[in-house]
Amino acid sequence: MARTTAPLSRARLTGDPLPPTLAPVAPAKVRVPVLSGLTRQRVHDRLAGVWDHGLGLVVAPAGSGKTTLLARFAAASTDPVAWYRAEGRDESEAALLQHLEAAFVVILPGVARSWTSVEAASSALEQVAAGRILLVIDDLHVLESSPAERALERFIDYLPAPLAVLIGSRSEPAFNLSRRRVSGGLLEIGPDDLRFRSWEVERLFRDFYDVAVGPEEIARLARRTEGWAAGLQLFHLATRGKSADERRRILASLGTSSRMVREYLTRNVLAELPAELRSFLVNTSVLGVLSGPLCDRLLGRTDGARNLEELERRRIFTIALDDDGTYRYHEVLRGHLEGVLLEEQGEAAVRVANRRAGELLEAAEALPEALVAYCRAEAWAAAERLVA
Repeated sequence: MARTTAPLSRARLTGDPLPPTLAPVAPAKVRVPVLSGLTRQRVHDRLAGVWDHGLGLVVAPAGSGKTTLLARFAAASTDPVAWYRAEGRDESEAALLQHLEAAFVVILPGVARSWTSVEAASSALEQVAAGRILLVIDDLHVLESSPAERALERFIDYLPAPLAVLIGSRSEPAFNLSRRRVSGGLLEIGPDDLRFRSWEVERLFRDFYDVAVGPEEIARLARRTEGWAAGLQLFHLATRGKSADERRRILASLGTSSRMVREYLTRNVLAELPAELRSFLVNTSVLGVLSGPLCDRLLGRTDGARNLEELERRRIFTIALDDDGTYRYHEVLRGHLEGVLLEEQGEAAVRVANRRAGELLEAAEALPEALVAYCRAEAWAAAERLVA
């Protein structure tokens, strides 16, 4: 994608003015983290395409392996790499520029200091960018809808041509992505790209974890976790040193009674949601497939489609099944949500909710999902009728 550089004579301060003092930059935020993990060449080869596009986005849910992927790609790069891990406190334009400056100073000691505007930062980099340089920004989602996010889009627009940017985030930034897609200026890597395939799960346990796991168990683990990196890691931690029978028992309960999975999803997914969206997520977990009308009938509301779109935008393990607004929840997340629903409402209420879900799904001709809901509701007569 072609980039334009704004002349310095037109430079001006935009967004928040520079505060009198800013907190010092923590060195760990502008240093490539040293992370171990299985190198998956197919994904690394995709990332290498960032040099052809200028901007790359790696957008996926929590625990998908974004940081590990970016860190290992950065560590293997033969070109200089500036790293910046965003935090919510960096939401002002001044804080963003301060951290970007610190990140580039690490690899470009001669770069001009005291960046007071996006234009000044662009000019400083233009002076020293003699060859290819990569900027990696991790956890950009924490700056959503902030002055820092808006300033970052301008900063990327003004960068000199040899400099490429890779961004890791749980949601798409509010950039003009359509323009970049049309111009060929955007590389996109999503949840399906990061999903571990069965053969990668086998390699992970054999070569990285050094654990002998049978092919049937590998296939079931890949299917149960849907290739979710954190799920595979948590399963390994929970089964380390356990017998084959104990591993199979833990695998069967993954997402429901697994303590580590519950803690991870509670702290890193549900706790970060607004209360109303969290309630929607938990209460619609009884539906095997979801659409706006189905959720509205189940909950007696009218915002089902909007909530599903928001969950997909946030990459909350919500998977679109088609272009008509039909979704499903990731299997591990759904298992966890069912446990949360049981804790919050009790067995009797959950059976009622599943019975209602079965009726709605049957009416929508989602018969396999309706059968599962009837069985969970212990509505055996309805289940037998459906099977017949």
